[in-house]
Amino acid sequence: MKDEAVKAVWPIAHDSQCCARSAKLNCLGLMEAPFFGRMEAMPASNQQSSKQGSGHRYPPELRARAVRMVRETIKQSGQRHGVVTRVAVQLGLRSETLRQWVKQAEIDNGERSGLTTDDHRRILELKRENRELRRANEILKAASAFFALS
Repeated sequence: MKDEAVKAVWPIAHDSQCCARSAKLNCLGLMEAPFFGRMEAMPASNQQSSKQGSGHRYPPELRARAVRMVRETIKQSGQRHGVVTRVAVQLGLRSETLRQWVKQAEIDNGERSGLTTDDHRRILELKRENRELRRANEILKAASAFFALS
């Protein structure tokens, strides 16, 4: 049985003794990799959250400066093509990040249609409140059902 699991994991199998020595199989018959790191919690500053993407947050001053630089460069040169990428390289940012910042700034200023930052923040607050009210409602339903039976 163990030899069959090893052959399934390693199609080009060595002799069964060699595979049994070098491959450690778990209860599902899958090979486990050796662990050479330390088992410690990551510091809070290095942890990623779903809202941050890569886990790196830029200061608001950098964001405002970068958007301002893109707008000024577009105004001076008269063309939009390649401006965001050039400014992003100058500031050490990813071009797609800066492109999203410029797009959101245009939406916030009314130059482009879309959901403004304030509207987005308000929607998130309402969703959070709605989730809390639904949870409280479920608790009250469960409590009333419990007390109705007694």
